[in-house]
Amino acid sequence: MTVQDKINYLARDELYLREKPYHAEFPVDSIAGGILTNQRHDTRDVVFHDMRDHPPLDLNVNGACVVDMKSPFRAEDIEDESSPGVIKYVQKLERVLYAKFPEYTRFEPLDVAIRRRAPQYPEQWGPAKHAQPAASPHVDFSVQGAFLQMAGAFPDQEEYYKDRDFDMITAWRVLKGPNNDWPLAVCDAQTMDEENDWIENDVLQQSRIGENLTMHANEAHRWYYLSDQTDSEIFVFRNVSTKGNRPRAFHSAFNNPEGSGPPRESLECRFVAFRD
Repeated sequence: MTVQDKINYLARDELYLREKPYHAEFPVDSIAGGILTNQRHDTRDVVFHDMRDHPPLDLNVNGACVVDMKSPFRAEDIEDESSPGVIKYVQKLERVLYAKFPEYTRFEPLDVAIRRRAPQYPEQWGPAKHAQPAASPHVDFSVQGAFLQMAGAFPDQEEYYKDRDFDMITAWRVLKGPNNDWPLAVCDAQTMDEENDWIENDVLQQSRIGENLTMHANEAHRWYYLSDQTDSEIFVFRNVSTKGNRPRAFHSAFNNPEGSGPPRESLECRFVAFRD
């Protein structure tokens, strides 16, 4: 089965020959001349292919895959990222990742985020108790962004990781399933033009700057999602390889026209995955 919706790619605009794309993750109203972002969108109609109708994706070929793992908690017991159930989940997930991906010698938990779509999203955008779906295609880190993130997460430990071969991996699941509301989609890494389809983007926070990659449109891109995703089906995808030589999955939420049921609730865990 396929469904169609729109994706807000970053425009191939001459502006980015002069300015680096950026967006701020905090209000800029109080800053004289402050502009939240200089991103200009190129909105395209995109066909999303249901992974259930296709051979399984492979992390080391397509940049993403799906892993099965029974949830160790009830969704109603999860209030926020510090809930005991989340801590148990991350511990269990780490064991599963070691078993599924023996090429990695160590998984180090980086952070956890819960997203709960507000009923008015995206028609009315504003402050919300929880993070909302990320509806533009990106990967969370560039190579430089990976090291910036490591410096913030593991201060004074640069000697340990600065010359290491590591990836940054995300494990993403819904809290309640089956879910078809604003599902996550991943772009098959094999359909990317690695020379022309992405650009570095500054992520501005109040206390520091990060860097990720955002995506330009290309009709060759092939997007996959998982219909009726359950709470035991986990997307695992690579954001970045510090050696720059392994497939990564640009990803985005989208407004599934076949979606029904309550607003999506999701949990994502990011790991540093060392290979040596």
